[in-house]
Amino acid sequence: MIMAFSLLEIGDYFYERYKSDQAFNAINKEVGDLVRTEAVSDAGAQVVAAEEEKEPAVDYEALMARLKEINDDVVAYIDIKGSENRYPVVQSDDNDYYLRRGMDKEYSLQGTPFMDFRNQPNLMDQNTILYAHMMNYGDAMFGIFRHYLEQDYVDQQPKTFTLATQEGVYTYRMFSLQHVWATDPYRIPNQEDDAFVEDLVVDYAQSEVDFGYASDISPKDRVVTLSTCTTDHDDEKRIAVVGVLTQVETKKGVTTREEVLGGGADLTWESAIKR
Repeated sequence: MIMAFSLLEIGDYFYERYKSDQAFNAINKEVGDLVRTEAVSDAGAQVVAAEEEKEPAVDYEALMARLKEINDDVVAYIDIKGSENRYPVVQSDDNDYYLRRGMDKEYSLQGTPFMDFRNQPNLMDQNTILYAHMMNYGDAMFGIFRHYLEQDYVDQQPKTFTLATQEGVYTYRMFSLQHVWATDPYRIPNQEDDAFVEDLVVDYAQSEVDFGYASDISPKDRVVTLSTCTTDHDDEKRIAVVGVLTQVETKKGVTTREEVLGGGADLTWESAIKR
């Protein structure tokens, strides 16, 4: 009886995984015509030239409109480069609702990647936090980051991810991965500039793998922290992957980190994007 119950539990787990995977595969197929890979523009080429990668040209307005028809809580679409991990990102009034809910807002074992309820959906907080599960098996959701614990794997990856929103396509360069305590202050959206920079400098110094990032941190920087469970699902710890914003592509053109940091005290990411 114990063996039969265990087999039933395992079967139910994989069935729920299959249903969730199929649902997201269907969504990605539905929006596939709006997400395509093309060479990055000359203005942003210097950001990724060392990795010789290509960034997606995304009809971000049409993409978000189509995703919001499925679920009006959608605020972004994440694409982790070098993987098949592409998902809608939702946001609710708390950080619990989408832990075990799919895009249809019904129960889902894998849940849906979601943005911290305290963040602005325009990605202009100092630190935007996104959450997704580390699944027991496979690379679904943020399970892909189990591989990033190995330096050899990191060395072969693009080390970037993009977030498409209603405003444009935002490209982030990973520079830190750490095991952190769940109670650590790694999920603070905004703080004093000095504290923000100090925290990022510590993140960089304490990264458990070397992302080959070779730039100073600025108070003007904007980062996204990808938060997930540890591979052994320790309730007291998390894996936090931090990426710094390097460029924003809109229909008006491309804004790069170099332009923002070199544009004087009054130029911010938000003002530069709107120019």
